[in-house]
Amino acid sequence: MELRPPVVSHQKGSNTKTCIYVIIVFLTITYTLASEPDTKPTREQIIKFLDVYRKIPPLTWEEIRDGKDKRETINLIERFGTDFSGLDLSGIDFCIGYGKSLQYHKVIAAGADFSRCNMRGVAFYAAELANCNFSNADLTHTAFWSCKLQNADFSKVRLRETKFSNSNMQNVLFSGLNASACAFH
Repeated sequence: MELRPPVVSHQKGSNTKTCIYVIIVFLTITYTLASEPDTKPTREQIIKFLDVYRKIPPLTWEEIRDGKDKRETINLIERFGTDFSGLDLSGIDFCIGYGKSLQYHKVIAAGADFSRCNMRGVAFYAAELANCNFSNADLTHTAFWSCKLQNADFSKVRLRETKFSNSNMQNVLFSGLNASACAFH
C-alpha cells in the first residue's frame, strides 16, 4: 500500500504554517492508523482515515484558473481489506469535497463486504462500489451519487428514503427488499 501526503502548494502567498500542519497531521494519523493486516477496521479508524483527506487545503483561485487538481484516490480496500461486515458506519460521509470549486476525492471500495452494516445516513459520491455486498444492510437515508455499483448485491437490504442518482447499476441484485420512498434517477 502506498500512502502519499497531500499535495501542498508552495506558490507565492501559501501559508507555510498550514502546509507544515497538514503534513504533520498526515504523518501522525498514518502512523496512528497502522494496524495488523487482515483485521476488520473499527468505525473510529475509518473516520480518522477519511479525516486525513478533509484536511487538504483548498485550491487557490490561481490553482483553479490553472486547472490544478488535488483530488486523491481514497482506497479503503488497500488500507483496510474487504471485510466491513456488521460495522456501524452510520452517518459517515464518504463525499469528501474540498476547495472553492468543491471537487471530490475518489473513494474506492470495489468488492467490499458491507453485509449487515448499519449504513443509515451514509453518503457516497463518485465512489467505486462495484461487486460490493450490501446484503442485509440498513441503507435508510443513504445516498449514492454518480457511483459505480455494477454487480452489487442489495438482497434483503432496508431501503427507506435511499437515493440512487446517476449511478451505474448494471446487473445489481435486488431481492427481498424492505423499501419505501426511494429515489432512482
